[in-house]
This record gives sequence, structure tokens and C-alpha cells, in this order.
Amino acid sequence: MANNIGGKAGVVGNALWLYVGLKKSLTFKIDGKLDLLCGISRQARQLNLKKLEAYGLIKFTTPKGSFPQVEILKPPPSIET
Repeated sequence: MANNIGGKAGVVGNALWLYVGLKKSLTFKIDGKLDLLCGISRQARQLNLKKLEAYGLIKFTTPKGSFPQVEILKPPPSIET
């Protein structure tokens, strides 16, 4: 679904699923490594996180002075618990 949103939302969405596998959790903080992995700027990351949130795929917060925290809201059927 993220691939249909446009922009780099699909790339960011796929990278978030990589983080799910690495962190073993649907909730995690993301850092500048995600930007390098996706080949995008911090501003593009934030824009695409907002797009993913607008479509109800994730929830994210950006605490002041900290990296964004992301929660995946709709895992694929094979991953739902």
C-alpha cells in the first residue's frame, strides 16, 4: 500500500519493515541511518512519515531533541499476532 502513496513513501515503508525485523518490535525509534538506507534527506523522511501516518499505516511522534518514534499500525496478514 505504501508504494501507492507516491514520493518515497514506499521506500521509507520498506525500510521501516527492515527496522521491525532488526528491532523485533512494531514500535521503535528511527535515526539518520534510515535516511542513508533510503537515500533521502531528513526532511524527505519526515514528509513521507507524515504521508504514511495520514494513510493510517503508522503512528509517529517526534519528541523535542530526539529521534522520531514509529509504531507500525497495520502489519501484513502474515505478521499479525
